[in-house]
Amino acid sequence: MTYQVLVRPLGQGYTAQVLSLPLLEVSAPTEAQAIAGAQAAIADTLRGARLVEVDVATETLAGLAGLYQNDEQFQEVLREIEAFRAALSADELAEWDNRAASDVAQ
Repeated sequence: MTYQVLVRPLGQGYTAQVLSLPLLEVSAPTEAQAIAGAQAAIADTLRGARLVEVDVATETLAGLAGLYQNDEQFQEVLREIEAFRAALSADELAEWDNRAASDVAQ
């Protein structure tokens, strides 16, 4: 599995932060040591761990359905979005849709 690690100079050394595991941050004298430390910290964190999916109750969100149905400002926002999407080429529209799907997945 591949992880993105943000490596940056910090004082007299370097720090490596695992972006998908924001609590994992390692400091070391050299960049290579910081990266190696991040790799070891990832392995240690994942050892014995498992990934599970949990359902979150959405009753509170259901209460928001239709909240702005009769709000003229909200209707104007929707019209602006539709006008913007209508002005996009098919390739641009596909790129926007892919970005939105990627944002939701994160």
